[in-house]
Amino acid sequence: MPDGPYVPPEVRHLILDRDGVLNREAAIGWVTELYQWEWEVGLPDALDALARSGIRVSVVTNQSCVGRGLASAKSVDELHDWLTVQMHSRGITMVGIFCCPHGPDNGCRCRKPLPGLLHDAIAASGVPPSETMMVGDDLSDQQAARSAGIESALVLTGKGRRISGQIDESARVSRI
Repeated sequence: MPDGPYVPPEVRHLILDRDGVLNREAAIGWVTELYQWEWEVGLPDALDALARSGIRVSVVTNQSCVGRGLASAKSVDELHDWLTVQMHSRGITMVGIFCCPHGPDNGCRCRKPLPGLLHDAIAASGVPPSETMMVGDDLSDQQAARSAGIESALVLTGKGRRISGQIDESARVSRI
């Protein structure tokens, strides 16, 4: 798409998953340090298009590496601070980065596929769910969006290509 990703005209807030959408997933496990970060192919251009559109952007991410003791909350926070600066420098209107540091068995309300992070991002954005869309690369992203009552799109990066046959029929398949 020469003009960037397709976003429905009614969308004023885009919620993006992190790993597999913004950055390439690390072969070694989690991306917890800046030296491990590698933008997904085409992502910087897509972000520039989003900046021109004026759409607000939130990032939601499960980072169970913290809860599992494999990374410190400080290192993940530092990476997210850097990402926020990168987004702002591209002209993106950032709502925030919403992170679940819990392990899969902690029983929290924020870990996707539960909608807690999405509810937090929607509340912080000031944009209603009817004008919000989730973009992710995994079934948990699609399930969280459905539970939050928002539209979703699957990108064919990260886990997206592998799980594309399993997504909800109402989800869009797109590229960011």
